Amino acid sequence: MTAQPWAPNVDFSPRHLTFGSWEELGQEVHISFFTFEKVEPSAEQIAIRDSLRCAVLLADPTYLHPEGSHYASGLAAYDNWIGAIAQGHGNSHGNWWNGTVWSECRHMAGQYFTEIAGHHPAIAFHATELSTRYTSLGHLLHRVSDNVKSPAIILTIFF
Repeated sequence: MTAQPWAPNVDFSPRHLTFGSWEELGQEVHISFFTFEKVEPSAEQIAIRDSLRCAVLLADPTYLHPEGSHYASGLAAYDNWIGAIAQGHGNSHGNWWNGTVWSECRHMAGQYFTEIAGHHPAIAFHATELSTRYTSLGHLLHRVSDNVKSPAIILTIFF
């Protein structure tokens, strides 16, 4: 059994795979496998610090993708997204998918910073500001995810 996080908008991946052959995938092998195990949690301040360090690394467009790649992370990913739409690819599944996933991620980041603000009064002002900005961006990305013909207009207003 597989997860179909984008159903019903896209009819992929198949709900079930044939044992041994996975013939339902055809030439489209876009699957990730994950395992989970119980571990001793880090101290809260260490977990927050490490999560923010990770966010800074991911903001570097070359951290995950080498220069010259068609892929990017951080703000360069938005540039790629808007550029693809400017080239007439605005109705593609990839553009819808990016807008939808990025919207959800920004909403979750907003909630994360709200939680940090509630637990750490010394940084509450800054965490609340980040929460507001991420939540606003999440709303904007949600608005354009179903109609990705012109995200540059809405994102320009935000940035």
